[in-house]
Amino acid sequence: MIERLKNTIKANPHKKILCIVGADHNYCFKEELENEPIKLIYPLKNRQKNI
Repeated sequence: MIERLKNTIKANPHKKILCIVGADHNYCFKEELENEPIKLIYPLKNRQKNI
């Protein structure tokens, strides 16, 4: 699955790609994609509590 995403990134340079995976597996994707020459936004939504 990660290899498919890496191939998609290479085939679509300079494009935005939204990848949705289950909560149980998202850490695997983050760890693998941190080493790629891309701008990785993780997590997509910033959850801050209003105090």
